Amino acid sequence: MVVRLDLVVMQHRLSPRSGGRVLAQRAGLARRLALVLPLSLALFVSLGARGPERADVFLDVDLDRFVMHVVADGVRGPSFRVATGTPMHPTPTGAFELERWIGNPSYTPGPVARERGASATGPSRSGPLGYAKIPFWESFQVHGGASRYAVGLPVTLGCVQLKNADMQQLESWLAARDALEWRGATARGEMLHAFARPTVLHIR
Repeated sequence: MVVRLDLVVMQHRLSPRSGGRVLAQRAGLARRLALVLPLSLALFVSLGARGPERADVFLDVDLDRFVMHVVADGVRGPSFRVATGTPMHPTPTGAFELERWIGNPSYTPGPVARERGASATGPSRSGPLGYAKIPFWESFQVHGGASRYAVGLPVTLGCVQLKNADMQQLESWLAARDALEWRGATARGEMLHAFARPTVLHIR
């Protein structure tokens, strides 16, 4: 199925903590992009001073269906069931350029999580964030640690959560397409990768 979308996006710079730059729609300067994709996904991405470019890799999250589809070079990859934010703590929507993949992640709870009794943990694949985390905007992340009972439900504080096995499969899929570049381990033991190809998380 061919889908034609007239999309305009522009870069909003955030602090380095954000782990990503939000790409929001902007009225005015339109360009047309047509892609043939199994899940009818087309996005046009502007990556700053380098000028308009098309993202190579998409992670597309459908909040209504609690599913993440992944696409690289127009070819659909695996799909994963996810847990998303509650009505009181919704998952942000939009398009986000991804920069970092952090394995063996540490966890620092926010105010709401602390009120619920959560405490900080050091780097661990068995911690609250599970196998890995992908920061995408402010404190929001895609991360592991979901139980099989949580996926398919709006139970998080806004993050997109996958089962650890699915995060491992996603990592392998990205690495096989040269989308991740090893950057080394931190002194605390987190495993850092950079996204080596233009990669966009689209939440809708």
